[in-house]
Amino acid sequence: MNKQPNFELYTLVRTAVFVVNGHVLQVLRNNFVELSGDSTLYPLSAGQIQLQPEGAEVFYRRVEIQGIDAYPPDILKAARFQPSDLVTSR
Repeated sequence: MNKQPNFELYTLVRTAVFVVNGHVLQVLRNNFVELSGDSTLYPLSAGQIQLQPEGAEVFYRRVEIQGIDAYPPDILKAARFQPSDLVTSR
Protein backbone atom coordinates (compact mmCIF):
# COMPACT_ATOMS: atom_id res chain seq x y z
CA MET A 1 0.00 0.00 0.00
CA ASN A 2 1.47 3.35 -1.06
CA LYS A 3 1.49 6.08 1.56
CA GLN A 4 0.20 9.35 0.15
CA PRO A 5 2.54 12.33 0.60
CA ASN A 6 1.54 15.04 3.03
CA PHE A 7 2.04 18.64 1.84
CA GLU A 8 1.81 21.67 4.10
CA LEU A 9 2.23 25.36 3.31
CA TYR A 10 2.67 27.79 6.19
CA THR A 11 2.56 31.47 5.38
CA LEU A 12 2.67 34.32 7.84
CA VAL A 13 3.89 37.91 7.75
CA ARG A 14 6.33 37.93 4.80
CA THR A 15 7.56 34.34 4.79
CA ALA A 16 6.23 31.04 3.50
CA VAL A 17 7.41 27.53 4.40
CA PHE A 18 6.67 24.49 2.20
CA VAL A 19 6.76 21.17 4.08
CA VAL A 20 6.57 17.68 2.54
CA ASN A 21 6.09 14.66 4.80
CA GLY A 22 7.26 16.68 7.82
CA HIS A 23 10.46 17.96 6.18
CA VAL A 24 10.97 21.63 5.29
CA LEU A 25 11.49 21.68 1.54
CA GLN A 26 11.56 25.40 0.80
CA VAL A 27 11.49 28.71 2.68
CA LEU A 28 10.47 31.88 0.83
CA ARG A 29 11.43 35.12 2.54
CA ASN A 30 10.46 38.75 1.90
CA ASN A 31 7.30 37.97 -0.08
CA PHE A 32 5.85 41.16 -1.52
CA VAL A 33 3.92 42.19 -4.60
CA GLU A 34 4.51 45.31 -6.67
CA LEU A 35 1.37 46.58 -8.37
CA SER A 36 1.48 47.96 -11.91
CA GLY A 37 2.36 51.66 -11.92
CA ASP A 38 3.10 51.71 -8.18
CA SER A 39 6.61 51.24 -6.79
CA THR A 40 5.28 50.43 -3.30
CA LEU A 41 5.86 46.85 -2.14
CA TYR A 42 2.77 45.34 -0.52
CA PRO A 43 2.89 42.25 1.72
CA LEU A 44 0.93 39.22 0.52
CA SER A 45 -1.86 39.30 3.09
CA ALA A 46 -4.83 38.25 0.96
CA GLY A 47 -5.62 36.62 -2.34
CA GLN A 48 -5.97 33.28 -4.04
CA ILE A 49 -3.97 30.13 -3.43
CA GLN A 50 -3.09 28.04 -6.48
CA LEU A 51 -1.92 24.43 -6.29
CA GLN A 52 -0.06 23.74 -9.51
CA PRO A 53 1.85 20.57 -10.41
CA GLU A 54 4.99 20.66 -12.52
CA GLY A 55 5.35 18.00 -15.19
CA ALA A 56 2.67 15.51 -14.12
CA GLU A 57 -1.01 15.26 -13.39
CA VAL A 58 -1.80 15.56 -9.68
CA PHE A 59 -4.99 14.96 -7.73
CA TYR A 60 -5.39 16.63 -4.33
CA ARG A 61 -7.53 15.15 -1.60
CA ARG A 62 -8.64 16.65 1.69
CA VAL A 63 -7.35 20.19 1.18
CA GLU A 64 -7.74 22.16 4.41
CA ILE A 65 -7.08 25.85 5.05
CA GLN A 66 -6.57 27.04 8.62
CA GLY A 67 -5.58 30.43 9.97
CA ILE A 68 -2.46 30.71 12.12
CA ASP A 69 -1.11 33.44 14.41
CA ALA A 70 2.39 31.97 14.73
CA TYR A 71 4.52 29.30 13.13
CA PRO A 72 4.64 25.99 15.01
CA PRO A 73 7.90 25.73 17.05
CA ASP A 74 9.17 22.74 15.04
CA ILE A 75 8.70 24.66 11.77
CA LEU A 76 10.54 27.71 13.17
CA LYS A 77 13.48 25.49 14.11
CA ALA A 78 13.55 23.42 10.91
CA ALA A 79 13.26 26.52 8.68
CA ARG A 80 16.07 28.24 10.63
CA PHE A 81 14.08 31.41 11.09
CA GLN A 82 15.87 34.59 12.12
CA PRO A 83 14.04 37.22 14.21
CA SER A 84 14.04 39.57 11.19
CA ASP A 85 12.01 37.00 9.18
CA LEU A 86 9.05 37.58 11.48
CA VAL A 87 9.00 41.40 11.33
CA THR A 88 5.87 42.83 9.75
CA SER A 89 7.38 46.01 8.31
CA ARG A 90 9.52 46.25 5.20
